[in-house]
This record gives sequence, structure tokens and C-alpha cells, in this order.
Amino acid sequence: METSGGTPQGDRVSPSFNPPPNGYSNRTSIYFPKDIHEALVRWAEEEDRPISNLVVRLVSKAVEEREKKQNPPQ
Repeated sequence: METSGGTPQGDRVSPSFNPPPNGYSNRTSIYFPKDIHEALVRWAEEEDRPISNLVVRLVSKAVEEREKKQNPPQ
């Protein structure tokens, strides 16, 4: 069975489903306030990278920092 969003369920995969690259998991949709989105677009353009790549980098760094705070070295 498949969903209308093109994601796999069970043994069937929608024709529009592209498996994620190695090391990546699932897709998600995020709705940003317009001013934040515009700032992210400018930032991504300055670094000559896709906005999705920039967001993954920023979120990864935030998760890493949070985990360090929750699990300080002893």
C-alpha cells in the first residue's frame, strides 16, 4: 500500500519515491515564516549550496550541540 505523498508503505513503493542517499533517512516538510525563508535563501546563495543542504547542516549542528549538553563528558 502506498500513500498519496509518494512514500513507501509495506512492500510497494510509489513510482515518484526516490530512496534517500546513503546516510540519510526520511524526508519532511517544513514551513518557515517568510522572513526566515528569505534569510535562508540568501545564506544558501552566499555559500553556493541548496537551501536543503544548508538546513540539514544547521539542524545537524543544533542536534549535536543539544546532545552534548544532555550528555556531558565525564
